[in-house]
Amino acid sequence: GLFAYRQDPTYSALNRFVFQPYCSRCHTERFSSYAALTRGTMWVWPGYPGRSWVYTATESRAMPPAQEQPQDEEIAAIEEWIRAGAPEN
Repeated sequence: GLFAYRQDPTYSALNRFVFQPYCSRCHTERFSSYAALTRGTMWVWPGYPGRSWVYTATESRAMPPAQEQPQDEEIAAIEEWIRAGAPEN
C-alpha cells in the first residue's frame, strides 16, 4: 500500500507515490521513466544521495516550489532508495 515503500523503497513505489505527484508536473520528461530519471549522474547518483539532485532538492525543500512538499518519510525513502543503488524495481 501507500506506506509499504517506506519500509523497502522501490523505484515503482516512489514513482507512483512521490515522483509523479510532486515532480512530474514540471519535470515531465525527466520523470517519464526509470531510464530518463537515472540518465547521467546529476539527478540520481546510485549510492550517493548527497550527490543526487532529486534527493538534495527535496531534502532542502527547494523542490517542488510553491506546491505541497513531500513528507519527511517520503524524502527519507528517496534517500534510502538512492543509497541502496537506485535499483529499477
